Amino acid sequence: MVSEMALAPQGVGVNWRRFSGLTMTYLAVAGIALFILVPVYFLFILAFMSKAEVYSWPLPLFPQHFTLDNFRFFLTINPKIIPSIWRSIEVALTTILIALSIGGLAGYSFARFRFRGKNALKLSVLFVRMYPGVAVAIPMAVLFMRLGLYDTPFPIALALNYGVGNIGLTIWITASIFLGINEELEEQAMVLGLSRMGAFFRITLPLAAPGLAAAAIYTFIGAWNEVVIATLMTQFNPTLAAVTYHTVAAAAGSLHLQSAGGAFMAFPALIFTFIIKRYIIQMWGGVRI
Repeated sequence: MVSEMALAPQGVGVNWRRFSGLTMTYLAVAGIALFILVPVYFLFILAFMSKAEVYSWPLPLFPQHFTLDNFRFFLTINPKIIPSIWRSIEVALTTILIALSIGGLAGYSFARFRFRGKNALKLSVLFVRMYPGVAVAIPMAVLFMRLGLYDTPFPIALALNYGVGNIGLTIWITASIFLGINEELEEQAMVLGLSRMGAFFRITLPLAAPGLAAAAIYTFIGAWNEVVIATLMTQFNPTLAAVTYHTVAAAAGSLHLQSAGGAFMAFPALIFTFIIKRYIIQMWGGVRI
């Protein structure tokens, strides 16, 4: 007679080594996420707190009464802040145009054509990012002074300076994207009567939109947040980052004002990222947005 223990279902053993490994991985990821997100959380929360709440003890984790007074005071404390907002937008968008037009076409060339010294040239475009921004900005400032482009109302000098540093990264991002697009699609389009340029704009470019969006995000954030070069190359027409830096530095000890300035700087980057997030999700394999 078969014993009841033999007929009982055997329990599935737990792989404790794998379980402990996954647990440690999740704890590490959660720790890194908290390390990054907690300062951002307090930055935005302090920006919407009243001055009394900011300096109360213990500090509340959530504002009792939301207020916009910190942002109003930040926007009126320096008369250059409002004009600098549009100037920063001009710089960021012009830098994106420069980086994508030059870097995108160069990335397409690296992906589609074969020529001698291709790999060495592709690697060399990243060398410019090895130099400190200040080291490049000083001779560029002298050059633009001689050309009459230094600190002009339309900040073309800043956009060119930022574009030089972002072209190399854009080339690497777009080259990898174009390599993932089947070249036969262009050949079929040319068989049907399109030129190579027409096939590029009508077939390849729309398929490469996610990669271009990723490059645009990196370029926008870099141009929007840059302070050192903007301080060196502007005097009467500063960008928002430079004005915010000097305003916040002058308000040392005013934690509510400093938080409002930091949050105000972060809002446009978040809005820009939200606008083109659908292309980023497509690049990561997402189907539905």
